[in-house]
Amino acid sequence: MKKLFFYLLLTVAIFPSTSSATRHEYICKIAGYYEGIEDRFLHALALRVIEKNRMTDEVSCQSEIKFGNNVAHKYSRLGKVESDEELQLQMHAKHFSALVYDAILSKIKLDW
Repeated sequence: MKKLFFYLLLTVAIFPSTSSATRHEYICKIAGYYEGIEDRFLHALALRVIEKNRMTDEVSCQSEIKFGNNVAHKYSRLGKVESDEELQLQMHAKHFSALVYDAILSKIKLDW
């Protein structure tokens, strides 16, 4: 379980950016996105990363969560995104999901 959280924290460092503020924005947007599509598992994990990085009190994070949530709702209605920022958010959310599931699957051994 500790390795899973290590991989999640590593996720925050993987996002392409030069400043930690930008990386923080993306994990906040991802949390909002997964909240919007009602994926409780990935939403809870993204919130855990936010808590581990002590970003829960940041006003900017709260606005980014709302942005991610709005993108998810807009995508569910329209079936497409309208801007590059929304497309980037979807790409980061898929990358986050892949990292999480790869970390989990790396622990499953089928020795029959």
